[in-house]
Amino acid sequence: MSEMSETVDKKSGMSSQSVCENDLKQRLKQSFEAHYSSAEGIVLQLLPQYRPPKWMSWKRLLVLLISISMAIGLLVFLLIPKSGFPSESQLISQHSQQSAVLSQSLALQADPTTTTTTTTIPPVRDLLITVVALNATVPQMDKTWFSQRADAYVELCVLEGTRLRRIGRSPADQNTRSPKWNYMFDHETRVRSDAILQFELIDKDRWNADESIAKVFVKLDQLVAEKDGNGRVESRPFKSGRIWFTVHWREVLADY
Repeated sequence: MSEMSETVDKKSGMSSQSVCENDLKQRLKQSFEAHYSSAEGIVLQLLPQYRPPKWMSWKRLLVLLISISMAIGLLVFLLIPKSGFPSESQLISQHSQQSAVLSQSLALQADPTTTTTTTTIPPVRDLLITVVALNATVPQMDKTWFSQRADAYVELCVLEGTRLRRIGRSPADQNTRSPKWNYMFDHETRVRSDAILQFELIDKDRWNADESIAKVFVKLDQLVAEKDGNGRVESRPFKSGRIWFTVHWREVLADY
């Protein structure tokens, strides 16, 4: 009997201990939940809450847009100058200026002592030019077993404003880097006094298209401005070479 009573007392003690533990766990859980809910509420109170402003209603936006458009229209009306018929004051000032000019001109015509100065415009003159291409030095153009030099000739054109007129071309001097032509183009070609001569040196090829070597430009008005430039031997450099030529000219009256 004593053993049975001891076992009953042990069971009752264990059950009471488990009840106490469960009660303690339940209390801890409730306190944690209460603390967590209070902390969450505090955080939510600290965070800023977005509230749309009161003025963002469609009626107020419409009123704002209308007022802005009216202000822009007023600024445009005030800043842009008015165009139209002149005012009465402007017409009176213009009429007074015209009458003053007219009376001054009539006074000058009536006074016999006044002398009028007339400016004479010099006549426009053309040039009759004769160009002679003498010789040149050119770079190596043909790189074959048979030729290590060039077959150069020169072509003359005249640039008058935007018009390019071809005068002629010289024969080619074969297989040399120092071609000599002594070629005279058309005798006394009529050109404008502000024309530009264009010398184009070209390498002649037998099997392929001719290849341009260089272009040289000469202004005629600069040559005419020099006293001893008529018929003088001139030379102009270009890349890897130079050309020598002469220009003879005489002035004639223009037809325009």
